[in-house]
Amino acid sequence: MSETMIHAYMRRTKNSALAFVDDCAEVQIGETLTKKEVYAEYVRYCQSGRLPILTKHKLGWELVKRFASGVTDVDGHTARCWINLKLFVVRPAPLQ
Repeated sequence: MSETMIHAYMRRTKNSALAFVDDCAEVQIGETLTKKEVYAEYVRYCQSGRLPILTKHKLGWELVKRFASGVTDVDGHTARCWINLKLFVVRPAPLQ
């Protein structure tokens, strides 16, 4: 196993939220996703790669480093959201 592979493995097992942000998120002006939607996609990402699933709060600490949060209207109800966040559906290879 190369040193690069070892570092990637350590990063993913130590902080799945950081891996998710690196692999699946980018700034996209005008995009708004609810925190519920983002967390659900994060959980699917972790399950597919057999990565540890962190709480919504801990995921939020990684996301807030790159994205703003706010409130939006969803079907007549207010919902907490991430502003200017776009997700790509990426499934990591399962860890060995």
